[in-house]
Parts: sequence; structure tokens; C-alpha cells
Amino acid sequence: MDTPSTEPGPLGLILILLALPLVFVGFWSAVCVMLSVVGGWSRLARRFATDQPQPAGAQGSLGAMVGFVSYRGGVLEAGAAPDGLDLRVMTLFRPGHRPLRIPWEQVEVQGEGSFLFGRWTRLRLGGQATLRIDSGLWAQLANRAGR
Repeated sequence: MDTPSTEPGPLGLILILLALPLVFVGFWSAVCVMLSVVGGWSRLARRFATDQPQPAGAQGSLGAMVGFVSYRGGVLEAGAAPDGLDLRVMTLFRPGHRPLRIPWEQVEVQGEGSFLFGRWTRLRLGGQATLRIDSGLWAQLANRAGR
């Protein structure tokens, strides 16, 4: 009497190989969306999402914190547009993170701090979320905007 084989056939292997990337992309997207909700990015996007092009001279590869979520390793890009502070997340981390353009009158400097080798500026955005950004970069952005 033959025992049934539990190994997948060639079709089963193909289906598994096709499903794994889809599962990974779905999981990755879910984590990105969750971070957006927890940090406050999605709340900001409800009011300040933009389809406008990124302003010239935008600074890429910077790290910052929005709420409790840390965007490290160059995930965040910031720019100074005439009508507001432009924030974008690198494409790989974009699910749940629409580009933002926060009007200057909705950007409030709350103070500065330091940690180890760097200084940061704490901003309140739209009265909804906190952004901690490198103080040198904030000075450049505010200067470009005439602030």
C-alpha cells in the first residue's frame, strides 16, 4: 500500500514561489500603513496631503521623528515651498504616507534639544503632530521660506 506524498508537485512549487513575494509586499505595506497611523502621518495627510511637485532644493536622506515613529536612514525628504513645509517619504516606505505640504502658519516651533552629537528642533504641525528635525536643516528650510 502506497502512502500519499505530502510534497507539493511542480504546480504547487510555482504557486508558492508566486505567493511569497505577494505576501511580503502585503506585509510590508501593512507595516508602513500602521506606522503612518501610529506616528500621526495619516492624520496630517487628511488635512495637508498634496499632489504638487516637490520644491526645488528639497533635502533628501534625512532622519526625523513624527510622533513616536522615527524615520531614520534617509527615509524622509523635506523642502521649503513658498506656501508651506513639504514632507515626503522615500518611495519604498510610501504606503500610507502621502506627500504633505503644511502651510507655514500651521508650523509652530516648540523648542530645541540635543542628543549626543546633534541638535534638533521640535515643530508642531497643524496642531496635530510633532516633528523633530535636525536644527541645521530646519534653519536652512526656514531661511529659504523667509521665516
